[in-house]
Amino acid sequence: MVLQTTKGLRLLFDGDAQVLMSIPSSFRGRLCGLCGNFNGNWSDDFVLPNGLAASSVETFGAAWRAPGSSKGCGEGCGPQGCPVCSAEETAPYESNKACGQLRNPQGPFATCQAVLSPSEYFRQCVYDLCAQKGDTAFLCRSLAAYTAACQAAGVAVKPWRTESFCPLQCPAHSHYSICTHTCQGSCAALSGLTGCTTRCFEGCECDDRFLLSQGVCIPVQDCGCTHNGRYLPVNSSLLTSDCSKRCSCSSSSGLTCQAAGCPPGRVCEVKAEARQCWAARGLCVLSVGANLTTFDGARGATTSPGVYELSSRCPGLQKTVPWYRVVAEVQTCHGKTEAVGQIHIFFEDGMVTVTPNKGVWVNGLRVDLPAEKLASVSVSRTPDGSLLVRQKAGVQVWLGANGKLAVMVSEDHAGKLCGACGNFDGDQTNDWRDSEGKSVMEKWRAQDFSPCYG
Repeated sequence: MVLQTTKGLRLLFDGDAQVLMSIPSSFRGRLCGLCGNFNGNWSDDFVLPNGLAASSVETFGAAWRAPGSSKGCGEGCGPQGCPVCSAEETAPYESNKACGQLRNPQGPFATCQAVLSPSEYFRQCVYDLCAQKGDTAFLCRSLAAYTAACQAAGVAVKPWRTESFCPLQCPAHSHYSICTHTCQGSCAALSGLTGCTTRCFEGCECDDRFLLSQGVCIPVQDCGCTHNGRYLPVNSSLLTSDCSKRCSCSSSSGLTCQAAGCPPGRVCEVKAEARQCWAARGLCVLSVGANLTTFDGARGATTSPGVYELSSRCPGLQKTVPWYRVVAEVQTCHGKTEAVGQIHIFFEDGMVTVTPNKGVWVNGLRVDLPAEKLASVSVSRTPDGSLLVRQKAGVQVWLGANGKLAVMVSEDHAGKLCGACGNFDGDQTNDWRDSEGKSVMEKWRAQDFSPCYG
């Protein structure tokens, strides 16, 4: 796998044990981690996260372990310590048939030796082979590591793998190449979607008349479709960034897109590497009949019409999430208090007013949908006729044609909210009734919308 950014960062992972990273000079002195601080001084690289020098290599490695790393992975060689190899034991591994290939002036790495010293690669190769009792897999890893480093430096390496020595197993309809580029041999590249690496690297490439699709080499004519810069294999589909459309690729009809959208109570998010309409945790619903379910799941109802504060960022908190405010007007229909007639949604850069059947206004001006009149907010109509107001910071307000209202917030808002929808702290017992046991709905009447004065 090769990752290359427009800022100059390059990373290569061979899928086994080799990671190669190249960082541009603009990051000098601004890094930390196992790879050091990149300040030009090698003597201060073994530093712990707290800034102190590590007492040993094992301590250094353990300190930078990622929180979610495998529990079966350990640092060092255990309580018995690492093996100590004598000169007599390491001698067989220094020959040109083993690690000596790295510094052989007539070997496959000859052109690289003047550019990148093989000394450290040779030393580690010899030790690894000795410690692992001559296991050839460790020799192959050492040669592959030096190959990657040489190619990253722009130096060509001659083929050194054979069918009997360190063979690289390639999937069906592909073969090994000492020098291949990411811009070659894939369906995505055929569509112009894959950038080209500035250096070549060893790996597998598809045979003639085959191209790579989702890790498999397939016939050229079986390549899939493209949509907004993304490649879709045949018989696959994806949701657009707002889940408003689902686009599918088929061998017979090519790319087709149909209206989609998320139903009430679900939000368009990427989870488990898939964009879907997932069940919303931060969901508050004011349903037909004026029944309210808070973010934390408490249930209640209001029995009198009026304008209510449903949700907002609490005053006095640090601005970790952008401010917003949702105000809903509950109306009497057919003698019953049961429907939302109008909602006002305030943001830092403006206000959106929404009614179930009479349209949308942004900062007092009626707009056609879809609309993006505010920098941080978009308003659209879903396929079923509902209205959706979406703030980029993670707040969504949905109003159905029947007057049902839903407010959805991201996890970033947990414990930071005020209003009838509750504080989203995971405890529903403090949402619906105050200390005197009364419904808090009356407490959250919007005073600035009250028709009464004085």
